[in-house]
Parts: sequence; C-alpha cells; structure tokens
Amino acid sequence: MDSEAVTKQGYDALKDEFARIDAVADRDGFLAEVARLKHMAIPALLSLPIGQDEKNSAKFTLHLYQGGIGLPNRSYYVDTDDRAVGLRREYVNHVATMFHLLGDDTTKARARATAVMGIETELAKASRPLEALRDPIANYHPMTLEGAAKLTPAIRWKQFLEGASIANVDTVVVGQPEFFRQLEKTIAAHSIDDWKSYLRWHLANAYADKAGGEFEKADFHFFGTVLNGVPEQRPRWKRMLDEEENYLGDALGQLYVQKYFSPATKARYERLVTDIFAAFSDRIRNLSWMTPQTKERALQKLGTVIRKVGYPDKWRDYSRLVVDGGSYLANVRKAEEFEFLRPNCFKNAVTDATGAIVQPAGFRIKTIKLRGQVSQGICFPLAGVIPRSPRRPRDLLFVKC
Repeated sequence: MDSEAVTKQGYDALKDEFARIDAVADRDGFLAEVARLKHMAIPALLSLPIGQDEKNSAKFTLHLYQGGIGLPNRSYYVDTDDRAVGLRREYVNHVATMFHLLGDDTTKARARATAVMGIETELAKASRPLEALRDPIANYHPMTLEGAAKLTPAIRWKQFLEGASIANVDTVVVGQPEFFRQLEKTIAAHSIDDWKSYLRWHLANAYADKAGGEFEKADFHFFGTVLNGVPEQRPRWKRMLDEEENYLGDALGQLYVQKYFSPATKARYERLVTDIFAAFSDRIRNLSWMTPQTKERALQKLGTVIRKVGYPDKWRDYSRLVVDGGSYLANVRKAEEFEFLRPNCFKNAVTDATGAIVQPAGFRIKTIKLRGQVSQGICFPLAGVIPRSPRRPRDLLFVKC
C-alpha cells in the first residue's frame, strides 16, 4: 500500500460526487443525490436494507429504516449525562475539522458542522432507541409504495428507488413509520445549503479512513480514540487484509483453498459433517420424551438443513469489478458500488444457497435461514476445520455449537 500516494490523492476519486452535491439546486435534486449515493454505501437520510422478509424468508424484501445519523445511535444525541454532552461537542468539532480540511474557512466549517448536527439531532430524536428495535413485530410494517408515500409525500418512492438502482418494487417493509413522518418535516424545514452540507459531510465521513493523511488521522482521532477509547490505530497491513476480506473475500478464499484445502480434504470434512448429522438423527430417534409424531417432524426438519463446508459450491463472480493500482479510494468506491449493484442483490425470489455465507478464511460457525420458513443452513468455514497446530490430529477437531 503506497500510503504517500493515498495521502496525496485524498478525495480526488470523489471529486465528481462532491461536484454533484454542489450542483444540487432544489429538494428534488437533493433527494436524487441521496438515492445515487446509496450505491456507495453512504448512510444519508435513511437506511435501505435489503434482506429476507421476516414473515416470508423465501423472498428478499426492501426495508425502509431509520438512519441518516453520524453517531452510532439515538442515545448519543439525546442523553444528558456528561459523557454524552462531551461527545456531542467533540463530534461537532470533528465535523468542523473535516469541513476545514475540505477547504472551508474556520467560520464556514463551524457553521456547516452546526447545521449537520441540527439535522442529525432531529432524525435521532425521531428514531427508536436500541431496545425498541429488538421487537421484530413492532418494526414490521409492510405497505405499498403508495402507503409509504403517505408517510413522506416529498419522496416519490418509485423514482427515488430507481435512482438507487432498485427497480420493480411495489411493496416495502417500513420499520419505524414515525421516523418517516418526521423525515418529511425535516426535509422541508432545512435549506438546500444545509442539506448540501449534510451530504458533503456524509460522503467525506464514509471514506475518510480511505483518504489518508489528515483526513484519516482526524477520522481515527474521533471515531477511534474519542468515541471508543482506542489509543492507537491498528497497523496498516492488518487493515488492508481486512479490506481484502471485506471486498474480495471469495477471490482471497480461492487462493486460500488452493493452498490449504484440496477437494479430497473437503470431501473428508463433508463426510465428518454427515456423520455428525447421522449421530444427531440417531439421538432424536432414541429420545424417550418425544412422541413418534414429534420425532418424525424433527427428523424432517433436520433433513432440510443445508450443509456448507469449507468453501462454497459457487464462487462469486468478480468480473465486473475492476481493481487497479491507481487509487485506493477509487477501488473501494468501485467495490462498494459492485456490492450494491451486483446481480441478485435484490430479487423477489428464492434465496441462493450455493454461495458463501462466511468467507472460507473466516473462523466461525454460522446458522443461516434459507428457502422458506422450514429450511435452515449451517456453515462450517474452511478456517473452522483446518487445525491450528500441525501436531493436532485432524480427526479430533470438532466444534461444539
């Protein structure tokens, strides 16, 4: 990683996006830019998570959720204890610092930071606290786009979603309707200049740790040290390995597999997993407290579990993601857009059970829900079955879960 080049380039790879924000002239243009920025994982205004429908896991559903804030959650904006008050003060200072590094004079930077904090505070106060988000029923409100439009008439949802490259959507799940009612008021209450400042901040904030130099230092000082008490940043080589795993996990996994996990070894551990399930089946049959009918249903459910061992049957296709040595930040931007826009990111269809749920080099067992309400999957990543020591017998390596 050429850290000097990264520092010299700064936000050069985002000049076009900053120019788009500067060119926003009205609220329709502002909302169009918010939608565009979703391609780049910019969490402005609201969240648009796409995942399995909580009441029909056989299909993906678009969710409209509260969001649009820079601090971790609502409590940071509304709590009145000394730490919360101090963190809010430091946050405004950090936002002002970032505006100053982007070229604003001190007075303008402070004014813009104050405007951003005002907008985010309104959104945070309309958001639900963490404990309220734990209730899946209370955060599940399916409705048509017409129904969503009644919450936020300013947002033409069909056009907005198409701007975010999410098409063919007629129904959504709204998590927190009261948030969107307030969002409508907040959109109208603030000037276009304030909204432009808000977007500039969220774009800069999302990529600050990729812009190097003073941007990266300021980002770590606040989000690492001030907010989380971390005194020193991790070595760059460790952070770069995390980036590779995050954006190119399957590509990295294929290299890992070639070196550490032959097809024969995969077959061996697939047999081990089959033996585990066979033992589980035998235990169910021999349970004295289960009725025959309950045992039959338990065995049927066990038979639907999808077993994923070592590495996926179908590797992710990265042919549309072009990574080069020109700009680290540009590569991250392209990777974010690729992830958002990749085929089958959103579809009202059966979920794909052939890809990786945990990257092959990962070390954890994960339970996954696939193909409807009655089917589950369990994932044994490659690092979970390769012994940590060459002296440790492979046949003794089991994971309790």
